[in-house]
Amino acid sequence: MTQNSETIQLGEKIVLGGFSEVDGASMIILKKIIGNYTRRLIESNPGFEKIEISLDQKKTGFETMISLTIKKEAKEYANKDKNLFVSIDGAFKKIK
Repeated sequence: MTQNSETIQLGEKIVLGGFSEVDGASMIILKKIIGNYTRRLIESNPGFEKIEISLDQKKTGFETMISLTIKKEAKEYANKDKNLFVSIDGAFKKIK
């Protein structure tokens, strides 16, 4: 895992942005959730290139934006929720 002040890179295909304020225990759980969903996406999409996930914490909760690139075509999926894990999970569930 590499990271700078803005992004965290998980492997070659996963980039996280806005996760610097997330505590260590929550980050461990998020890495599992993100890794499992990404593995399924890679297995079901032979042209999978990368996934970028950004997190924005607001007063009303968390906003998750996923940018998924498959065969050089990027699509975006978003979700908002008061719970961090539900926000991430909901954005992944919007990917068909």
